[in-house]
Amino acid sequence: MAKQKKRKKGASSKISRKDQRHFVEFGESHPADEQPSHNSRTVIVHDRADKAPVHSESDSNSDTESETDAVSELLSTFSRKTNKRSKVAIETDSETASSSDSEAEPDQASPGRSQGYNKDAQQTVFEEAANDDTLGADESDLFDTKTENDLPPTDDPFLVHFEWDLDCDTFPLDEAAHVKTALQWPILGSLRVTSLEGNKRDVILRSASDQSQLHVRPSIAAPTLSPLQLEVMSVLVTYRDLLYTERTLDKGEEIRQAYCLHALNHMVKTRSRILHHNAKLHKGATSEFRDQGLTRPKVLIVLPFRESAFRTVNFLARLLGSKDVVNKGRFQKEFEEPEENKDRKKMERPADYEATFAGNTDDSFRIGLRLAGKTLRLYTEFYFSDIIIASPLGLRTVIGAEGEKGRDFDFLSSLELVVIDQAEVFLMQNWDHLLHLLAHVNRQPSEAHGADFSRARLWCVQGWTNRFRQTAIFSAVSQAPINALLSRHAQSYAGSVAVVNPVTVGHISGVAVVLPQLYRRFECASSVDVPDARFQFFVEKVLPQLTAGDAEGSHHVLVYVKTYFDFVRLRNHLRREGHSFTQTCEYTTNEKVARARNIFFRGYRRMLLYTERFHFYRRYRIKGVRHLVFYELPTYPHFYPELCNLLQPALQRRAAPDTTFQCSVLFCKQDALPLGAVLGTARAAKLLHSEQSTHMFVSGD
Repeated sequence: MAKQKKRKKGASSKISRKDQRHFVEFGESHPADEQPSHNSRTVIVHDRADKAPVHSESDSNSDTESETDAVSELLSTFSRKTNKRSKVAIETDSETASSSDSEAEPDQASPGRSQGYNKDAQQTVFEEAANDDTLGADESDLFDTKTENDLPPTDDPFLVHFEWDLDCDTFPLDEAAHVKTALQWPILGSLRVTSLEGNKRDVILRSASDQSQLHVRPSIAAPTLSPLQLEVMSVLVTYRDLLYTERTLDKGEEIRQAYCLHALNHMVKTRSRILHHNAKLHKGATSEFRDQGLTRPKVLIVLPFRESAFRTVNFLARLLGSKDVVNKGRFQKEFEEPEENKDRKKMERPADYEATFAGNTDDSFRIGLRLAGKTLRLYTEFYFSDIIIASPLGLRTVIGAEGEKGRDFDFLSSLELVVIDQAEVFLMQNWDHLLHLLAHVNRQPSEAHGADFSRARLWCVQGWTNRFRQTAIFSAVSQAPINALLSRHAQSYAGSVAVVNPVTVGHISGVAVVLPQLYRRFECASSVDVPDARFQFFVEKVLPQLTAGDAEGSHHVLVYVKTYFDFVRLRNHLRREGHSFTQTCEYTTNEKVARARNIFFRGYRRMLLYTERFHFYRRYRIKGVRHLVFYELPTYPHFYPELCNLLQPALQRRAAPDTTFQCSVLFCKQDALPLGAVLGTARAAKLLHSEQSTHMFVSGD
């Protein structure tokens, strides 16, 4: 019996790996192992002076007094802080050792906290982390030879850009003039480079001939880069803002790999520098190190679908050479394509549609990633994450609106890199969500959130983080709202680079049927007046021809409307005037869509109002179209030939041999970008500056 008791006692004295990590991080026993007792209670406190644990046991009749003494002793340790001590880096080797999915179950059990907006739990962790002012034994092992090799050299653009000690009231380059230059690179083509006059920290922009010139840290398992990736990385490593609007299906994954490599390279440099300084402070260094922001997240990657996030996280893990990915099982379950979708019979659609909507197309998600050595931890709380990957809708629910309770966006305050990929898809979702997100990036936080102000960069404390943040925008199309992101929301003092290649052959060349296409220009003084001017021109000049009895081109008319607001405006006008029409939009139910297509095909309604977002998400082949009217040119230029090719006898019901087909396009000078994508840059310029307002093109034989 005595042996059994002894054996049990010995077994209970063993500390699990999870408890060891808890002792290192918080210096107290794990709450799950505490046995409530009215007789005794033990509080373990790490003394900062001699690093030895202090045990304080209370008497059986004075629990309250004991707790007060323990708290007083704990608080007394804080008064002995000196400048030689700094806050502990969050990740430790013990985290790496305990990075299995089974040990990550507590994180999985609380999705709210892992998504980054549980403020009560967050505040508790902040207080505990802030109270630990020494470098633990396990953490000191993190800074080894490999970590030291990841330190950026003195000529690295990372140091040139971010290590700028500003002790002034205004940003030095606020009044600097913008200087624009043009460059020609072999792969990217024409570049419009904008820089600030008098910027003494400007990094020369040159195309790298090999990967050794990109300052990639040796711990990253970087693949061999293609010529396109080399040139994109050549821009990104200088921390200039980038606008690239030629992201095609073939280039999509190359672009993803390039910005993933840059984002991970940035985080490895940041974390290795912090750990290096932590080690110095632990050894008694008295220097002041400014290497942090006010909150931990440094990289934000904005993506449209879960499938995009799935590919991005997997590639980041491969680049990191992760021996273990914490919460990988949960990640695969939530971000992979659902099994029911895999078994669903799919209709035949264009290749670009299949590529865009492959995998899991849920557009509401957010996930935090944290680097811990070679381990990648997923679903970490935002305030303890290095990288945040999210959709605009996923973050909109956290950011909230003015006046809402529980809204939180302080975790966006110290972002140093924002990547917006597949920007054109956001135009098809809700563009306002993206603008709302960018409006809350780099705002000064409302709370301290456990920040170590002795380590915070001065320009971050001053509220100038937006002048150091790099913004990279990748899109398949060039549209005014996308281009405006660079001028309105990207303000890096390093300057910006925009790829501005002219379109030599427009998508009109893809029209394979014999079709006359009439381009009609209307005048408009400013972009603010375009919606009203377009509507007025359509009602006064175009609509009478479409509703003139049995006139040619007045039946089987499809009106392609780009925005939902214009769609509602036209629909209400046609209803008031009593015109014969039907409608399909992104909010129309499947039953009503089928009915609208049927009555339009059979000629029971003269006109079909058809929205761009409906076409983007459905891509139906509408039958019975004989007159196609583009109320506004499409966002995706390849939609133009795709819709024009619907005007053919094979898709008509009882069409006479002499049936005629025609296409009409409304445009103004503010439509220069979509017009150039359809007709080509040179031809579009002629139409915009011509004295005539009407032009005819005939495609086909």
